[in-house]
Amino acid sequence: MTKEVPGKELLYIIGLIVGILVIIALFFVITTKSPESSSPTDEPVIEIEEVPLEYEEVLQQGDISACAGIELDAKREACEAKLEVCTDDSCYYQKALNSRFAPDCQLIDNSTLRAQCSSEIFRTEIFEEAVLTDSIEVCDEINEVSMFQRCRDNYYFVSSINKNDISYCDNIVQEDLRNECITN
Repeated sequence: MTKEVPGKELLYIIGLIVGILVIIALFFVITTKSPESSSPTDEPVIEIEEVPLEYEEVLQQGDISACAGIELDAKREACEAKLEVCTDDSCYYQKALNSRFAPDCQLIDNSTLRAQCSSEIFRTEIFEEAVLTDSIEVCDEINEVSMFQRCRDNYYFVSSINKNDISYCDNIVQEDLRNECITN
């Protein structure tokens, strides 16, 4: 006679979610490029923390004219991004990262920066949602062909591991990832 442990199903689900997150983290650590090759353009990537503290009050009021008074381009663009009023690609890039809304990347004229934007949001939001909801259709939100396929390939890879079903590997287009999937 065995005793049922209360909450056993909940512990199993929590363990499964933690396992998925560990696999995702390991995948991104393995596939992340070196820092010197990660920036495809010479344009600096702006961090919102670069906005001087004296502008915080202005930002809370939403007064765009205060941003115009910032001499450094990067800080002015960060200010504009925070107010969601952009005039150039760097600002649109920062705005999209702040909102974590992939369609905002389409406002970027520079195709390389636009792809980098989509990739960043993909890594943190769309792929994670596809895995957690067990729905490959989430990848359909991605407009860029290579990112769309990467989302689908990674979904199949993680699903193969989570469901212990090697047949998912057959759907992976990227050969190295498919081979790794088959050998796991």
